[in-house]
Amino acid sequence: MAIKIPEDAKVLKDSRLTAIAAIALVVKFHVQKLKEDVKAAMKRRGVKFAESDFAVAHLRDGGNATCIDTAKLFKLTTVPGKRKLTVNEFFQCVRASRERVEEFLSPEEIEAVSVQARESDSRLYTELMPNAAVNFDAIEQAVIKAVTLQLSKAA
Repeated sequence: MAIKIPEDAKVLKDSRLTAIAAIALVVKFHVQKLKEDVKAAMKRRGVKFAESDFAVAHLRDGGNATCIDTAKLFKLTTVPGKRKLTVNEFFQCVRASRERVEEFLSPEEIEAVSVQARESDSRLYTELMPNAAVNFDAIEQAVIKAVTLQLSKAA
């Protein structure tokens, strides 16, 4: 969803946003592909660890993700004689998917029914080797090259 700044909004000018957007673009289109390629190579070779000159990786087995069928959960509020949850308790247990709601409601309607959620925990899964002599100029050039490539594809 494109961000539209209202005409009457107060706006902070911050050049760091360009770096944030560019890095996000690299992550979205370049880093994710690199991760998938490395994971596939590790799986093909039957290894759990990989390394480069400056970084290490550990391929961890993923667990089975499960989710609750909200329709079945809601039935627990309505079955006579077997009611396990009140409707209020049901609503305390569930959350709406913003992406799905955006398919049906306008941004203004979504804002009207939104509440502040707790901040999610961020996790970083990459790790530089201790005392690695990282060449940040080379990294910067690689990022610039990747961003330029993605911008040219987007145009």
